[in-house]
Amino acid sequence: VDDRLLQAYGLTGLGWARLMCDDANGARDDFDDGHRLATQVGDPIHIAFTVSKLGVLDDAEGRSRDALSRHLDAFAAFKAAGNTGGVGFSLSRASLSAWTLGDYQSALDFALVAYESFDELGCRWGRSVACARIAFACLRLGRPGDAREWGLRGLRLCESGLRLGRLYNLAAIAAALIRTGDPDGGLPLLRATVADPENPLIYATQERHELELAEAQLAEEGRTVEGGAGSVDLDAAIADLLRERAGAPVS
Repeated sequence: VDDRLLQAYGLTGLGWARLMCDDANGARDDFDDGHRLATQVGDPIHIAFTVSKLGVLDDAEGRSRDALSRHLDAFAAFKAAGNTGGVGFSLSRASLSAWTLGDYQSALDFALVAYESFDELGCRWGRSVACARIAFACLRLGRPGDAREWGLRGLRLCESGLRLGRLYNLAAIAAALIRTGDPDGGLPLLRATVADPENPLIYATQERHELELAEAQLAEEGRTVEGGAGSVDLDAAIADLLRERAGAPVS
């Protein structure tokens, strides 16, 4: 039908699918084309969405400062348009960028506002991802107990949804276990989560950082912990945690 805005939406969706398959080059082509078409049409909402998607690509390729700038530009456009979903997505992504840059308080603040935005919309997937990002920020701010609670909340929110969300929150819980003195319980889970083939690189960014930190600490102490990829049933571990959490309200 030669509708350039629909083409822009289609290309942006296709680029996201490619990025979830770790095809950064294909994603870049699609996001660039989607942004170009949205700009030609002049649709501010979709321009903002494509800007934020380009920010995700920046994150995936290690350009966190560029990514944060894009996410905050997108946030400003979404906020001006009153688009609550866009506010949630752009700030959730900004949380990851800020975390990677070492600004953990901003990472926490962004993720909390993202959570509130998704909560307003009743978007369980968005809330679950925001929970994981809150948890990872809490870990770096010296609050592993809070990290575990947010991870458990996120796990429950996506228990009937995508496995990716469950893996993300499980990784945060595993990292919290390590930081509270239980590397034997947490490290095999974290290793297996990072290695899981359903875990795209962009979602495993924080998990890999936490894993490297834990492995370095163990090496410094002259300790070893067995177990990891192939030796841990992640779905069984998730089911155990959900049973432990059964009956607790999801707020």
